[in-house]
Amino acid sequence: MHRKCDTGNDTGNVPEERQPLPQQAAQPGGSTEGFVRGRYLAAFEVSSFQPDGSTERWWTSFHDHLADEARKLVDAARGTPIEVELAGELSDLGEFGHMGLYSRELRVHAIRRKAK
Repeated sequence: MHRKCDTGNDTGNVPEERQPLPQQAAQPGGSTEGFVRGRYLAAFEVSSFQPDGSTERWWTSFHDHLADEARKLVDAARGTPIEVELAGELSDLGEFGHMGLYSRELRVHAIRRKAK
């Protein structure tokens, strides 16, 4: 079964099933019990998360309840990747983000920034 991506943009059909984040224990519905560390970058038409130890980059979107926290994260990561831990839902393979350049989307429901 396929459905439109629920992130507010029309990127085409994506599989109904969501996959758990790598190295995390999944709960029903595709959410995770833990955070994944990596580097987040924001720029013009870029919202990218690269997990530590991976060459993959995921298009990153944020649940509505994170509006203020997400805005602060985007401002801090504008043009320069920052270390962060994110928890959320990882899509199946597809085309996501600007011009479909990302093979997965991470729909973030929790943010934890590394203390400076």
